[in-house]
Amino acid sequence: MYYRSESVEPKGLLLVWDYLALLTHRTCLGLFLLVLMVGLTGCQSTQSTAFELDLEAQEMRWEIVKASDQGVLDSPVWQQALQSSYPEIRRQALQGLARLARPEAAQLAYPFLSHPDARTRQLAAFALGSSASKQATTWLIQAYNQESDTVNSNAVESNSVVKEEIALALASLGGNAAFQFLNRQVAALHNETMEGSLEHSAGAAKGLGHWLTWNQYTQPEIQGLAIKNLLVGSQLPNDQSIKFAFALSRLSMAVSGYTESDLLNAIKNSQNEIAQGLLVKAWSRFPQRENWIELLRLFPTVADPVKIEVVRALAPFSGEPEMYQTLLNAYPMLDDILKAEVVTSLLTDAPEQVMRPVIYQSLLNDNVWLSGLALQWLSSRAPKEALSAAQKISKGAPRWLKLLALDIFKQHQSELLVDQIKRLALWQDDAVRDAYTKEPKANADLPKRETPTVEQMSRAIGQRIEVETNRGTFVMQLHVETPVIAAFFIEQVNRQGYDGSVFSRVIANFVAQGGDRVGNGLGGAAFLLRDEWTLDEHTQGTIGMASAGKDKIGQQFFINLQPNLHLDRHYTVFAHITSGWDIASRLQMGDFVRTMRLLPQPTDPQPIDNKVSR
Repeated sequence: MYYRSESVEPKGLLLVWDYLALLTHRTCLGLFLLVLMVGLTGCQSTQSTAFELDLEAQEMRWEIVKASDQGVLDSPVWQQALQSSYPEIRRQALQGLARLARPEAAQLAYPFLSHPDARTRQLAAFALGSSASKQATTWLIQAYNQESDTVNSNAVESNSVVKEEIALALASLGGNAAFQFLNRQVAALHNETMEGSLEHSAGAAKGLGHWLTWNQYTQPEIQGLAIKNLLVGSQLPNDQSIKFAFALSRLSMAVSGYTESDLLNAIKNSQNEIAQGLLVKAWSRFPQRENWIELLRLFPTVADPVKIEVVRALAPFSGEPEMYQTLLNAYPMLDDILKAEVVTSLLTDAPEQVMRPVIYQSLLNDNVWLSGLALQWLSSRAPKEALSAAQKISKGAPRWLKLLALDIFKQHQSELLVDQIKRLALWQDDAVRDAYTKEPKANADLPKRETPTVEQMSRAIGQRIEVETNRGTFVMQLHVETPVIAAFFIEQVNRQGYDGSVFSRVIANFVAQGGDRVGNGLGGAAFLLRDEWTLDEHTQGTIGMASAGKDKIGQQFFINLQPNLHLDRHYTVFAHITSGWDIASRLQMGDFVRTMRLLPQPTDPQPIDNKVSR
């Protein structure tokens, strides 16, 4: 994690101008507060409703949004909000403290770990996890142990959710104490009958996966890892198996009791497609892989998403005849995405005489991804042939291919680069011209964007956007929990800032990253946005903001193509796809946005339920 340390001028209550602006836009403010309250609560409070919030509480809500976006912790609004009689205000304050990600915020959030309301406890844990406070680990472990197990089904669910949030918070804080505690929770399940609290252990397993992802560790630190329980849990016939498999997929060191044979058996016996793919990923990180042939023989029998992981895992063995012959024999029957994965894998080490026919065939393919891979291979192996192929790319070609041609000229014949930019009709494109002729600005030099107005946010939250791509159209809806980024996104749509932008990074089973105004991964905004973390998870079909580190968000976004558990609480989720998932899920490298359009604003935007409309 990256944490920002900066000195910010203290802000008090609303300035006179802001107060008058609020009164002027009372209607917009009311809509903003109503919608934001719905997203933060998820259920109606017994103490108050949106219609009962008085003007003072409404102003306080806006002050929280502004203070958290500007990184201000010494404002009196935090204490006022946390002491408010409105649960919605307290919850938003805790979410704002999580967004600040500073040790001082932990002191304010700590008392709410024992609050009667489960959602409040969850947000308090969230705030502590992002704080980097040295005391927070002890507080969170105590809170975890105090979460009671009850026979009431609703309470069990609430406690499991809170415990999982505490597990993620401990993982974010890091340290050996956090690891050992989470490991004990996973080990508490009997590894043969899985007796005990499955939900709690699965949440702890997700926490272990986060700990392994976001912390540097040594082999001795993880020798006691509950491997058997993780393996057994990963083979369960339900979605909890994903969390156990996720933890294994983040492990990259040898651990006693962890054998390749055990892992291969878990892959064969897995009953969940996503968990099976994660287990294959775990095998790719296994320190000593000797039985790769067993994995290769699974290739014809598994689902396409798992095939993708198998192909990737076997890339280091692409020089083996049985490996490349098996994949090349299957190649003609595969879809475009799998073909691209096969070519990518074989390019790692397959003999040149084997790959050349595939490369020349791919150069003539209508699939931009495949032809791009072929160009990149030629650039590294046969520069003259690559230059000849790049010269044949016309100004009517897809943007991504034209940029690959420029990359080839930049590398092998830089004196012709400017002429090629003009030939491909890209010289008038400021973003492209500057990217190839000027030194890029470092992220640290970019200014932070100003907080939007209440009116801008009220118009943006819950807004639906139709995204027309070269492959088809899908619809996304902005979240009520992220009003700042929603306002920025709407502004970009209104000024056609995403029209023509490229999906320059597409990784099957992971993300399709778009919004790149250049098209080679380097196109961004002239400013940075701050993170706007929420409790929303990176489930399949949600949309997050790409980031270069804490509070270094530009304009690029990514669509989660499957659950990406390691991104939760570390990258902002700001939208989700409501229709057209069949289009969004098939996006490929080099695809682009033709245009984005605002759709009629819903009268009652609802908080995300982490379900994708297909």
